Amino acid sequence: MVTLSVLTLNCWGIPTPLACKFRKERIEEIGCELGKGDYDIVMLQEVWLKSDYQVLCSKMLKTMPYSHYFYSGMMGSGVCVFSKGPIRETFLHRFHLNGYAHKIHHGDWFGGKGVGLCKIQYQGLNINVYSTHIHAEYDRDRDEYLAHRVAQAFEISQFIKHTSESGDLVILGGDLNLEPVDLGYKLIKSNAKLHDAWLERKLFSPDECNPNGNTNEIPSNSFSSPASLLKYPEGKRIDYILYRTGPGYQANCEECRVTLGKILEKPYNYSDHEAVNAVLCVTPNPPETEVQKKEGLGVLDLLLNDALAVVDKGLKKSHALRGFFTATFLICLFVLYLASEVNLPFGLNILAMTCRLILVLTCAYAVWTRMVLSRVEENGLLETKADLLNLLQTSEYLKRQN
Repeated sequence: MVTLSVLTLNCWGIPTPLACKFRKERIEEIGCELGKGDYDIVMLQEVWLKSDYQVLCSKMLKTMPYSHYFYSGMMGSGVCVFSKGPIRETFLHRFHLNGYAHKIHHGDWFGGKGVGLCKIQYQGLNINVYSTHIHAEYDRDRDEYLAHRVAQAFEISQFIKHTSESGDLVILGGDLNLEPVDLGYKLIKSNAKLHDAWLERKLFSPDECNPNGNTNEIPSNSFSSPASLLKYPEGKRIDYILYRTGPGYQANCEECRVTLGKILEKPYNYSDHEAVNAVLCVTPNPPETEVQKKEGLGVLDLLLNDALAVVDKGLKKSHALRGFFTATFLICLFVLYLASEVNLPFGLNILAMTCRLILVLTCAYAVWTRMVLSRVEENGLLETKADLLNLLQTSEYLKRQN
């Protein structure tokens, strides 16, 4: 039997002092705490600065000498993995879709988000460790990124399914930005056949302050805003450790807990998220039977059809945005033409030139978004739709065969 202690944490390492409080101090403390040697595998998200990653490496070197940072996009993926066992292979699958470039205040588009894979050898096991950070929700009532987030969840499930055949143990950890009732969460669990450590834990010690294992916007976190506490009085569970075994093994979750909390002798927490720690016990076991495999097909079909409906809505929205930016370009071009025919007094020339410059820049951005960014979004959604349809056809074929 092999016992593994696994932890995931969104470190909230945004390199902006106004938007991210006490970043340097918190990164130092995170490195010191995780460097104590209590965990075998650690998955971190929102480590946006390479200097912060180097700080973590230096603090954790003695107990977790193996690590990998997934470089991607303009700012990096923000995702890194630390391990007591050797990391033999690594690979990053970058999401096809990751928000909108013009939503600068959200910033997800500028991070090269995806799902990172580390193949780790530890205590005789070949372990596939996947760490990820899905696009933020921002507004649950009007989730303008829903199609993107469902597409990302589906990509994660497909990536795990197609790269985990050689793994004795598969672990997915990270900030999924999905609640347990969400389609994306159900899709990842069902399509990749993963178990939720929090739901599967054997050792159950009720926490009166956090009985649902919530990890974000919880009342005890010093960084939870009053507005979010009004909307989510108990917080949200959006950080997870999911797992399954390969043929010949079984895994039981002995314990799963929300941990870290406030830094010792400090008035603030390690992050605006809480960490999740799971203790997994892996033992030899006969492989899954054909009957067990068939039982999950019906549930998966329903989820795939729901995902297909969300993607179709996303495609309609993408087409509408293309029309909006086309209209924006034509209107700005027409106003520029009218402005060129108007003779203004000398004192207003500077104002007129400024307005013309703004119109020219708006025209350029509208063309770039219409011709490039909107096509990237459309192609990403079309690829997801094609993959969903292929999987549904395969499921129908398997049903007919059985």
